[in-house]
Amino acid sequence: MDGRSRELRVSLWYPAAKTKGTAAPYVTPQESALILKGFPQLKDLPPDTLTKTKTKTYARADAPALPNKGGWPLVVMSPGMTMPRATLTSLAEEFASRGYVVAGIEHTYESVATTFPDGRTVTFEAGAGGQTPTTPAKPITKPFMMIGNPRQQPVTSGAPRSWDLFWPHVTGRLETLAHRHRCRARELRRLRRARSAARHAGVPDQR
Repeated sequence: MDGRSRELRVSLWYPAAKTKGTAAPYVTPQESALILKGFPQLKDLPPDTLTKTKTKTYARADAPALPNKGGWPLVVMSPGMTMPRATLTSLAEEFASRGYVVAGIEHTYESVATTFPDGRTVTFEAGAGGQTPTTPAKPITKPFMMIGNPRQQPVTSGAPRSWDLFWPHVTGRLETLAHRHRCRARELRRLRRARSAARHAGVPDQR
């Protein structure tokens, strides 16, 4: 950004020992106000609606990490354009509760609001002064999972979409939250059918 170093914020969620510590904040008051400002349909909500006094999280700040011989698998989570890393909180907490360390990255100047430890809050500036990427990213060589709708909504102007310009080599099956819920529902139905069949056959339930 105009020759300045780009500072990044990263939040970590991890398996932890049970504690009564302070709940981790969702977003700062400045971030809450700017996030809500971007949604006209939420204009009647108080600007501090997303702060820790009004929005609950289940993670605890600085909770003692649960030791695990060999460590824990790492999941890196990256929010979409304009969205802060906090919007991945529920998913990150779910992963952490199942034995993963999760790193949520804040894309400074691409997020609608990023607050730093010294109190500064910077806003969305991507695209200003020709900063929008125009060349494709390097091909992905590591396993990854995409959650959401990478193809975006149709552009009425007919202009190329940023996804197609920047990630043309990412093809194949893309995971969506709806798909995950359908898979989970199918698996639960399969397990219920198997248990029902076992009971009728006189086999004890192994749950």
